[in-house]
Amino acid sequence: MHVQHATGQAKFRPEPVVSLAQNRPWRTKMKSALRGKTISGVEIGKVSRDGFWLRVDARDLFVPFKQFPWFADASLRQITAVERPSPHHLRWPDLDVDLALASIEHPERFPLVDRALPRAKVKRSRRPPL
Repeated sequence: MHVQHATGQAKFRPEPVVSLAQNRPWRTKMKSALRGKTISGVEIGKVSRDGFWLRVDARDLFVPFKQFPWFADASLRQITAVERPSPHHLRWPDLDVDLALASIEHPERFPLVDRALPRAKVKRSRRPPL
């Protein structure tokens, strides 16, 4: 996981124990330690005001908040707590969000549609005067 800030960036690697792999000033060449075993194949990259980058296997996908509003007000911790229960499915348990990878790769095929159910008319009974 890469975390970027105006004053620099940090790189974390998910392993049995999460630890800081690197913390170097901005605009310096980075050398990484030997990689651990890839468990999930999912990493969260840069998070911006418009969305975040998701690396799945060898693919980089952008997840825009406009098309995926569940992440817009989420904390960095909530966004980076992603699980991959199956090869084509991602889950953010802290946000209760489950997405098929296809919906991120091709959001035009999965438009968000708000269908408000019509309100049922409630009959109010008149109480007899006491």
